[in-house]
Formats: sequence, structure tokens, C-alpha cells
Amino acid sequence: GPKALSERLDDAIKEVLRRPRDADKLLLDVASMRARIERHNHAKSAWDLKYLRGGLFDLDFMAQYLLLLHAPNHSSILARRAPQIFAQLAQAQLLPTATAQTLAAAFRLWQSLQSLLRLTMGGDEADIEESSTPEGLKQILAAAAGVSDFAALKAKMADTAARVYAIYDEIIAAPAAAQGPLNEGEGQ
Repeated sequence: GPKALSERLDDAIKEVLRRPRDADKLLLDVASMRARIERHNHAKSAWDLKYLRGGLFDLDFMAQYLLLLHAPNHSSILARRAPQIFAQLAQAQLLPTATAQTLAAAFRLWQSLQSLLRLTMGGDEADIEESSTPEGLKQILAAAAGVSDFAALKAKMADTAARVYAIYDEIIAAPAAAQGPLNEGEGQ
């Protein structure tokens, strides 16, 4: 669109993101929303990179939660994509650098695999049948993940998901659980 309109929209979005929020309510809202998504759209397989525990949704929920939590006092963290948000959080010393790097690398891995699968499988990556997946595609997926073969890819995926979910649990799930049970209506 026109540059002036784009700038006005960008400024309006930044203004909303910088608004102070009740930290406890924000935490419960985010945890509740993610729990509802998991109840209604749980991962169909280890290849369901969006809904997988430690997958794209968990990464996006952490990025958006931390952005909304810290933006009122740290406008330097405002970014559009999760990897950039994690990097900005680390730069502002709001997230350990190693954690930010782990999360950003996981996001890039999931997006890379998801894109390749959608392009080559012509549909939902969660529906991949490993037994009928061509060896050439398995090698392409492994190479995209920087590993030597399909078995190493599956191991890397399991490790990445576990590491991301552990961070999600530390940042969102465990603190929310410590506040009490989530209500179905929270976050709406």
C-alpha cells in the first residue's frame, strides 16, 4: 500500500503492542488459549509441525507472550517474526542468548521442513506416511535439517521438540499452572 498508510498502520500496531498489560492475566490467557488449541487440534503425528508439542504454535505463543509482556518497557524488542523477536529479547537481556538461539533455530527448522513437505507432498505435512515417502525426499528433508540421513532427522526433530517444549513449560505452562487451574473461558 501507500507508504504513508503503511507507516500509520505500523505506528498503530506498535502503540497497541506497547500498552501495559496485567502480567498474570496475560500469562493465564496465553496458557489457556494454547491449552484449548491442543485439546481441539492436537498433533496428528510427529510431522504436524504446527500443533506438535514444541512446534510452531509453542514458538509463536512464546514470542507473542514475551513481546506483549515486555514491549511496554522495551520497545526495541518489537519485531514481526518469532526468530527476530527472540533475538531482540536476547539483545535486551530479557531472554538468555542460548535460549533465544535455540528457539530461533527451532523455528527455522520447523518452517523449512514444513515448506518442503507442503511443496513436495501437496498437502498437510501431518499426513506424511514415512513408509511411502520417497528416499529422495527423505534425503532432501535431512539435508535441509543439516543431518546425514532420515533417522538423524527424526532424532533431531524429537530433540528439538523436547527442548522447545521444555522452554515453553518454563516460560508459560509451569508459571500458569502455579497460579491455579486454567478456566475454559479464560483468554476469550
